[in-house]
Order: sequence, then structure tokens, then C-alpha cells
Amino acid sequence: AETPAEPVIMKDDEGKEEDVSASVEQAVVCSIGAYVCLILKIEFQEADAPVPEVASTPEESAPEPVSSLR
Repeated sequence: AETPAEPVIMKDDEGKEEDVSASVEQAVVCSIGAYVCLILKIEFQEADAPVPEVASTPEESAPEPVSSLR
């Protein structure tokens, strides 16, 4: 009973280590991808949307929601 249990534990430990490393890599890639997406969204919003919004109401659009949230 002891001999089959040991290799199973070894396989589980190896599998867990591989899964953890893969999940960490996936998490890092996802976080980097999300960060890049946020940067791209901010750049596109600054290039496209806020031009008419800021031109029409620069002070009313931004500080009111910030003050209401805080």
C-alpha cells in the first residue's frame, strides 16, 4: 500500500507545481494584456471621445462624478 501511494504523491506534487507555474504565467499574461487594453482604451478615448465632451463641458463632466463617488 505504501509503494503505490508514494509515486502518486510525487505525480500530484509535480502536477501541482506545473499547474501553479502555468496559472501564474497565465495570470501575468492576462494582467499585462488587461493593462495594455486599458492603455489602448484610454488612448482611444482621449483621441476620440473626450475631444467633444471636454470641449463642451470640461469641468462638469469630470469633477461631479468624482465628488459624488467620494
